[in-house]
Amino acid sequence: MYKALITDLDGTAVPLTSDGREITNSTQTAVHDATERGFLLACATGRHWEYAEPVIKRLGFTAPSIIEGGTRIVDASGRTLWEKALSAGVSTDILAIFKDAAPQAIFMSSIDSGRYDLAKIHTLPDHMRFMYAIGVPAEAGAAIIRQINGKMPAVVHVTPSWDGGELLDVHVTHTDGTKEHAVKVWQDLQKVTIAETVGMGDAGNDLPIFAASGLKIAVENASPELKSQADYIAPPVTDQALEHVIRKFFLAPTAPTKPSPK
Repeated sequence: MYKALITDLDGTAVPLTSDGREITNSTQTAVHDATERGFLLACATGRHWEYAEPVIKRLGFTAPSIIEGGTRIVDASGRTLWEKALSAGVSTDILAIFKDAAPQAIFMSSIDSGRYDLAKIHTLPDHMRFMYAIGVPAEAGAAIIRQINGKMPAVVHVTPSWDGGELLDVHVTHTDGTKEHAVKVWQDLQKVTIAETVGMGDAGNDLPIFAASGLKIAVENASPELKSQADYIAPPVTDQALEHVIRKFFLAPTAPTKPSPK
């Protein structure tokens, strides 16, 4: 029997960049009913708490949330329960790689929730949980991946850009600060197992959620890469995907313990 659901936000539970206003009453009711029955519902998102909180509260999630790409777990008030920062000095090396590969990109980090011209960033503090380059051309994203993955105590996650078009957003975290690691810490905190956890997402950066989930669900609008690894394909985010999953796997009188065929 499944006891917990960990869902990505953007492109999965809500449309990209949503502030939660389009979340329906029926989705809120499904979340409420599942929570009342003792199920644990939470998100694993790349957002800062400032941008995640309105959506989490609108959904009605009360369990701790995984934010900032898997580098931080917070309670319902935003208080940090666990975090994983990049090693000292690594952030400076990553900044140099960003600036060389995509100087025109926008920079975001765990310093604050601001967006800055990457070319204007010159110094960084050592204690950085994550770093984002937003609006990166695909070729530049590939160059960043080649220079970081397997060569530094950090890992690159790539998603379609919030700025649209054919651009990418490149996220870098500590190798032990991914959504997979955070989900496993979350499971320990909540006393649930991988087998009891449903993971849900839409993009390649949600594969770490899959790695820590007994049931892997991709929404219909997910990337081909994620869908190929999924046990079940849910409706698209625009068709109440989250509500569908909650009702099918948690609230149905005979909710399946194994996924139906794709």
